[in-house]
Amino acid sequence: MNTLEHFGAHVAGAAAAGLSNPVRELLRLHLADTVAAWVAGAHTHEGRELLAVAAKGDAGPMGAGLMGRVMLHCAVTRLSEIDDIHLAAGTTPGAVIVPAALSIAAALGDTGGAALEEAVCAGYDAMVRLGEEMGGASILYRGIWPTYFNAPFGAAAVASRLLGLDDKRTAHALGLALVVASPNVGQQSGKMARWLLLGAAARNGVMAALAAQEGFTADLALLDKPFHSVYGLTIDGARLLANLGKRAAVLDVAFKPWCAARQTMAAAQGLKELLEEGLDPSGIEAIKVAVPPAYLGMVNHGVIPGERGSHMTSLPYQLVLAALAPETMYRLDYAPAPTPAEHQALLARISVEADEKLMEYFPRAWPASIEVRARAGGGQRLVTEIPGDAGRPLDESQIRDKCRRVFSPLLAAPSAVSLCDAALGVLDRPEGVNKLLQQIESCYPR
Repeated sequence: MNTLEHFGAHVAGAAAAGLSNPVRELLRLHLADTVAAWVAGAHTHEGRELLAVAAKGDAGPMGAGLMGRVMLHCAVTRLSEIDDIHLAAGTTPGAVIVPAALSIAAALGDTGGAALEEAVCAGYDAMVRLGEEMGGASILYRGIWPTYFNAPFGAAAVASRLLGLDDKRTAHALGLALVVASPNVGQQSGKMARWLLLGAAARNGVMAALAAQEGFTADLALLDKPFHSVYGLTIDGARLLANLGKRAAVLDVAFKPWCAARQTMAAAQGLKELLEEGLDPSGIEAIKVAVPPAYLGMVNHGVIPGERGSHMTSLPYQLVLAALAPETMYRLDYAPAPTPAEHQALLARISVEADEKLMEYFPRAWPASIEVRARAGGGQRLVTEIPGDAGRPLDESQIRDKCRRVFSPLLAAPSAVSLCDAALGVLDRPEGVNKLLQQIESCYPR
């Protein structure tokens, strides 16, 4: 068998051995975490704009029914920037896999329980393994968006498993998904379609599975040839398949502890720890941060008042929030215009530089070192893992706390608790998928 046939057999036979309790428990947490990102993302400015497009129904680019639901739900989840992430793969799988799985399962009539968890697990395997084999964490800085590229492949795996496709048709679905994959969304300005296109990529993966179900075929040797050489990508089939089925990829997927670009978080965590030890933020005279050169250019910039993306990706501004307004780090739409004077003053005292030595941790970790000079002391930290990483995992109580913080400005407390409970329990209630999806959609802004 070739690489795609092997991978198709893995996805189609995901139920054969069953999932271990640790994997199943972790899937519960990722489901709840993703639902929090999903609902909160819908309440952002960009999320409301996507909802307006979806409201156009059959006349709009999202259309209606299953395909439109997948497109919308994945788009609003991913734009949240508080969804999960696999560092080495450079992919954010939960934002594609979980909304696609719930949407498809609901359309099939509450296909939940074991079928749902096996499909979600297979989807994580697909997005993470392909992303890691592509060198996702590194190619991101060449202008290739790994999540966008791998979204069709992951969604196709989820759809194939839930549709019950056999080995061969699943392989064809995965192959069809690969040929509709695209590396990036281009340079955009104005009302960026980045999130809309991400949703479309997930939709294309579902389309690939539906096409394979009807007998459409793909080149199953695709991954055994020079793969997308026009993009400078290579895939080693043996590495892609290594230990497939022996270790679930979701075990290595990290949670984000707050809303920001993950590349900014190690430095912010270091400052948080210094503050917890007694550092007085009002006495900070200078902060010096070093990051791997791979992503210095992405995070070393100021902010544009009112522009959400610039605030989430600015490492200096994330340090300002950690020091002066930590409660806002869970507010997905926080982009003040104008920038508060106190924030501007601290921004001017922060510098960020590249340190080649930190590349020894990358891409398995996205580290930072931080040195703070203050009127009364200061301190320094090297942070290689943050809360939510595999080495510092979050438990159910911490996921619930994150959901509470994210939901608090958006939903009444009883609704927030009910939604979190429903997401955590859906794997135990095969009939609960439709109810959960309806509950999520009822939380969308009107």
